[in-house]
Amino acid sequence: MRSVILLVLKSLEVGGTERHIVEILRLLKRQGWQMRVYVLERVGSGVQEIEQLGIKVEGPHDKRTYRYVPHFLKSRLETLLSIAKLIRVLFSSDIKIVHFFLPKAYLIGGMMSLFAPIPLRVMSRRSLNYYQLKHPWLAAVERKLHGSMDAILSNSLSVKANLLQEGVDRKKIGLIYNGFDMGRLKNVSDRNTTRARLKVKSDSLILIIVATLFPYKGHMDLVRALAGISKQMPEGWKLLIVGRDEGELVKLRAAITRCNIFQNIMFLGERLDAFDLIAASDIGLICSHEEGFSNAVIEYMANGLPVIATDAGGNSEAVLNNKTGLVVPPKSPIDLGQAILNLACDKHARQKMGKAGKLRLKKQFALELCVEKYSNFYKNISKANGKSVQEIIDSQ
Repeated sequence: MRSVILLVLKSLEVGGTERHIVEILRLLKRQGWQMRVYVLERVGSGVQEIEQLGIKVEGPHDKRTYRYVPHFLKSRLETLLSIAKLIRVLFSSDIKIVHFFLPKAYLIGGMMSLFAPIPLRVMSRRSLNYYQLKHPWLAAVERKLHGSMDAILSNSLSVKANLLQEGVDRKKIGLIYNGFDMGRLKNVSDRNTTRARLKVKSDSLILIIVATLFPYKGHMDLVRALAGISKQMPEGWKLLIVGRDEGELVKLRAAITRCNIFQNIMFLGERLDAFDLIAASDIGLICSHEEGFSNAVIEYMANGLPVIATDAGGNSEAVLNNKTGLVVPPKSPIDLGQAILNLACDKHARQKMGKAGKLRLKKQFALELCVEKYSNFYKNISKANGKSVQEIIDSQ
């Protein structure tokens, strides 16, 4: 029986990291790894999938616990009780590795773990460190915690560069790219069926962007780009905007109305059928100003879509410019618009790039390869014998 590994994260709501965790847990469980999961806040929709794998998920008390607590105290009390519960879990004698994902889980869980008899501590950074600019104190605490970690994992070379700038020992850093499960293609709805459901013609050009509506995801840049080229685009083109709103929707709707392209835009919100929508599209878009490594990019590639991506974070590590798609500068609607127009008017280029992207995904970003690296890491990190974390990850 292998040692228990505890994953600590903020929540299991729909998102790139959360989806990644569900996917790797499924295969790690199949390989015989003993896993547990702790979430600090809202459990989210991913919990059911993980529990169906036979993996225990722990987290905050039921909301009914706080029904008699004044509203202004609820969130504080919930946080304190969640931390107390996490401390109890960290003192479990069977946990040999604790693995923190994303800043909040790292900040809270990392500090709490220092008081627990945990043999090995690991952190995964999955985004660029721009968030530290708004919270200098957070940067200081994270730098202190880095020294207490036995390993720190990144998901792109750009994230790795951030960690080196923060003073992390190079030998402590490992790179594991996100992976995509090609088996998900088996359950994709027929392209024309999905288009009919959307009331979009079978021969219309469909662009898609799958990203939470945060300002840094660049949706406004995309609106401005499309406004500048709308008269040159093929008749009946559509843009599908998929992702939950985090305060941008009202501004985007107003901008689209001003630009007179409202009839071409479909706001679809957070969707469980996002993969069907990708499969029904012709061009995948990622317009972010900052990015660790986008799951949406490899989902586009898996479906044979050419990808237009901004040169932010790990985007250009996945998308090869002029081979599997087009890479443009971030925050540049003019360049983004020209790239969209180039592919919109060249079906042959779209098909060629899409095929190349799918082949690249199978060779470089398959889920099995990703999980193999996690498995190597978990298996050998306790017996490093002077090896770097990357050497451990790449070992056979």
